[in-house]
Amino acid sequence: MVSRVRLVLPCLLLVAAALCGCHGAPPPAQPQVNIVPTPPPAKDPTPVPPTPPAPSKVTEAVNALLSQPGSSPFPKGTHLKSAVVTDGVAVLDFSKEFNALGNSGDSVESQAQKALQAALAAIPEVQKMRVTVEGKPYDSQVTDWITPFPVRNDTTKAGGGQ
Repeated sequence: MVSRVRLVLPCLLLVAAALCGCHGAPPPAQPQVNIVPTPPPAKDPTPVPPTPPAPSKVTEAVNALLSQPGSSPFPKGTHLKSAVVTDGVAVLDFSKEFNALGNSGDSVESQAQKALQAALAAIPEVQKMRVTVEGKPYDSQVTDWITPFPVRNDTTKAGGGQ
């Protein structure tokens, strides 16, 4: 009987140890982390106007010509509405005041054309020019403003040199 107890006792101790959890202290509980998504930033309801494009060299040159103090061949109130350069041709669209140039005489109209040519001759990418008024071709009895005409003659070089 003593030998049975010696056999059973270690088995009972092993079973008891397994049931009691003699494997050490339980691991500490992991902290629970709740991830809350960040909402997107609120949009400002105030509309932001688009930034206007910087004026082109052509626009700057023509506006400088129109704003020169002193006598000008251009009718009072004339302003450049747009300037577009395509394939070396600058199309200048003027306000309706430009139409009064037709009543100023051939020499004044010729002066206006030469002044525009001189202003654009300093811009290498411009080879020719054409004029419109309020988006329509400017028709003159004296000079052809509709057909693109050169901004430089044979002696005038691009960049304004003579």
